[in-house]
Amino acid sequence: MTKKAKKKSYHFNEHDTNQVKATLVKRKKKKRKKIIKRITMLFIILLIVVFFVSPLSRVKQIKVKGNSRVETQDIIEASTITNKTLYFNVFINNKKIKNKIADLDLISQAKVSTDFIGNVTITVTESQKSAWGTVNKKNYLIGEDGGIVEIQDTKDVIELTHVTGFTDLKKFKAFAKEYVQIPNIIKNDISDIIYEPKKADTTRIELRLNDGKKFYARYDEMVSQFKRFDYDAYMQEYGDRCVFSFEGDNLYIKKCETTEADTTNEEDNTSSQATTNG
Repeated sequence: MTKKAKKKSYHFNEHDTNQVKATLVKRKKKKRKKIIKRITMLFIILLIVVFFVSPLSRVKQIKVKGNSRVETQDIIEASTITNKTLYFNVFINNKKIKNKIADLDLISQAKVSTDFIGNVTITVTESQKSAWGTVNKKNYLIGEDGGIVEIQDTKDVIELTHVTGFTDLKKFKAFAKEYVQIPNIIKNDISDIIYEPKKADTTRIELRLNDGKKFYARYDEMVSQFKRFDYDAYMQEYGDRCVFSFEGDNLYIKKCETTEADTTNEEDNTSSQATTNG
């Protein structure tokens, strides 16, 4: 029998290869990767710079929806968005832009949305109508937020409470801010309001009710005056009275006048005074 040949075994160790050459190869690979990363980063930065410099980064079109009384241009101006605005800024400052638009008179809510091609859409919700007034031959709508806006056509507001007598727009605005805060139960019964200042009372107004009764109050104190006045209770208790006048903490009440001849006599003999609850 022949003997089987023994298999030769080989042993490798780290000295079997050229370590210097292997180290150089590794260094070259690392260096190549660093160069590629740097080039890639520079390329990305260059693309970003080119994008922000180019028209592609700007707002292309601004659309406004939901407005019927507030001018579209006023809404766009309030948003501060223009065709030069960076598209990215609209996204970042979305909340600020919405708040600026909502600060406009008669705007109760605003929404700003964008698409991927640079278009901006502003959607607004206008306040409900509360009253309307005439100041220096110009007509203004009063919204439930107390804001005012000039209107050309009065057909859709003719049934609302009409305010007259004001010649100063600032005073009219101050009146509007107070008026919208008085209870609805009172506002719903008012047909007309007339600004009738006196020498001793420069903020005096007359509120005429649908049933012919009248209230005299101060336009800058309406909220506090009507707050301490139980309108429903007074109307029931003093159903035969027609004139209610706030003077300080007191409410003066007069009976309805029947004839012109009785006017003086009734004012002297049927006038009563009630102290409103503080």
